[in-house]
Amino acid sequence: MGGKMLISIMVVISIYLVPMTYAQDMYETGTASFRPAPFFDMSCPQYRISDLTDTKVTIAGYPVWQGPETCGRNYSICCTGSAIAGAPNPCTSECVVVMVVEHCLFIFPTICKPLSPLLESTTFQLSQQAFSIISTSDNNPNSVITIKYKSV
Repeated sequence: MGGKMLISIMVVISIYLVPMTYAQDMYETGTASFRPAPFFDMSCPQYRISDLTDTKVTIAGYPVWQGPETCGRNYSICCTGSAIAGAPNPCTSECVVVMVVEHCLFIFPTICKPLSPLLESTTFQLSQQAFSIISTSDNNPNSVITIKYKSV
């Protein structure tokens, strides 16, 4: 009887743990653009940009932003291509981990709009340092790339 109980418990544990482990390894897709400084300290005042030594930071767009608890969350972001049809592939082979330090506030909707009018908004607006790690078009604020990302 004890053996059957142990097997039942192991089956239940595996049913719940395997999907959670798998979900942590799954990437979502989105877009990213380059956001020239300055960033603002309105949504995440505890992360003052001027106090950070690592400038691999990002502004979170929708659907990433989930309220103030998003502040300080880290994401691994990898470039997968250009968001502009027909543009050359701007991706490097690197991924970058960034920390969310701001939100695309609805009262300032231009914060997360790329300078290019071709897209409505982006999932992330990366600092220049972060963008240049994953994209070769780091000096062009009009660049919008497709990405895969996950929380880390």
